[in-house]
Amino acid sequence: KTKFFEEATRKDPGNPFVKQHYARMLRREQKFDLALAQIDSAIAIEGRHRVLHHTRGLILKDLALNAEVREVARRAGVSPGAPFRHFANRTALLTAVAEQAGQRLRDAVDDVMVKTQRQAPMARFAALGRAYLAWARENPLHFRIVSDRALIDYEDSPTLRAHNEAIRAHMRALLATGAPSAGAVEDRLLAARALVYGLA
Repeated sequence: KTKFFEEATRKDPGNPFVKQHYARMLRREQKFDLALAQIDSAIAIEGRHRVLHHTRGLILKDLALNAEVREVARRAGVSPGAPFRHFANRTALLTAVAEQAGQRLRDAVDDVMVKTQRQAPMARFAALGRAYLAWARENPLHFRIVSDRALIDYEDSPTLRAHNEAIRAHMRALLATGAPSAGAVEDRLLAARALVYGLA
C-alpha cells in the first residue's frame, strides 16, 4: 500500500488527501520524519480540514515516543531496540519511564515544600504550582507520557499512584487551611490541577 500511495503522490502532487494516506502508511512503517513531511505538505495545500491536523498530531506523538525510547536506550548504553527486550510491550516500557519521571516530579514538589515551609499556605500552594509547571517545561516528553493514561498502565502501577497521591496530599493539606469543608477542598484541588495541566 505504501508503494501505491507513493506513486499516487507523484501522479497527483496537489491532492492533500493522497498525501495524508501516504503519510499514514509511512507512519505504520515507523518512518515518522517522512510521514511528517507528507502531512505538512498536505496541510500547506489545504489547511482547513481537521482530519489532516489530526493525522499530524498522531505522527508528532509517535515522534515524541520514539525519541523517548531512544533516550532510554542512550542512557542505558544499548541499541534503540534493546529496551523492549526487558519489557513485555511499549506500554510496559513507557510505564517504567513514567515511574522514573513521576519520582523526579515528586522530588521537585517535595523540595519546594521544604523551601517554603515558613510561608503562608496559599504562597506555598502557588510555589507548588510553579514547580510543577517548571518541571513540565523542562521535561516535555516525560510530561506527555505521565499525563497521557492511554500510553501507560497507571492503574496497575503502585509506584505511579503513590507519586500522584503524595503530590495531591501536599495540595490537600495546603487547601484545607482555607476551605470550609472536605468537599470544597476536593473541588479546589480539581480546579487547581485542571489549571496547571492546561498551562503545562
